[in-house]
Amino acid sequence: MKKAVYFFIAITLIFGITGCEEDPNPPQITINDGIDVVIDKMDIDSLAIPIYVTGESSLSSVKISGLYPNGSEHIIRNTVFERFLEAYEDTIRYSDFPSDFLQFKKLIVTAALSKGVKRTRSVPITFSNFGQQLSDPEPLEWIRMGINDGEGLSEFGLFWDNNITDEYASIQKKTETLKLCHLNASIWATVLTEETMRDAIESAGSISSFNSISTVEDKTYNEVLGVKLNSTTYYMIHIIYAKVEMREGLGKVVTITGEYKEAVILD
Repeated sequence: MKKAVYFFIAITLIFGITGCEEDPNPPQITINDGIDVVIDKMDIDSLAIPIYVTGESSLSSVKISGLYPNGSEHIIRNTVFERFLEAYEDTIRYSDFPSDFLQFKKLIVTAALSKGVKRTRSVPITFSNFGQQLSDPEPLEWIRMGINDGEGLSEFGLFWDNNITDEYASIQKKTETLKLCHLNASIWATVLTEETMRDAIESAGSISSFNSISTVEDKTYNEVLGVKLNSTTYYMIHIIYAKVEMREGLGKVVTITGEYKEAVILD
């Protein structure tokens, strides 16, 4: 009988000690100071979403994602720390988001502690005054074979009938085309609506021709042009690559490839 009592006491002590060990507190997460995210500007500097996570010296990882309406996510950060941290601070900006982030419905932060305890928090993202979202970019190819005029430019209100000193392609606007401009390359990823494309092109300085694509060597580019074709139609053109080759019977053939976005705005 004594052995049974001692055994019962021992089991009770073991389970009692184990039961007294509390799980660590889950990480504490603050997104945008606890308020919903409302984005009403397209300027690069206008979006700054603060993230703050604490983990009582045992924070092991943080993942930050954007959630699409269909439930899929785009991971913005997925960081595993080399040593456990007490706190993690971050700021999410335009440059952190994909080109289709206007589709996001929520911003989600998941944090984990060293013992595997996790917590997830999310805030809704609301976009206002953004107008009509642009369609995905379409592929572009312009080619000039020998002394023939360049092909593929006419729909953009442009033409290519000569090369400057035979070293650079001369991309020119047609007389009836209202505007051609050279834009900062960073604008390609940030212009996501028809209205912001129009505003970017309208505010840029005009040029009559663009002469920066080599006709003597293959080369990779990151050049962006804006075109106001008429009172309602705008194009943003991203030039990515140019290939130069010699073809029998034609001579020099230059092929320019890239992508473009189109906006048709009816007031």
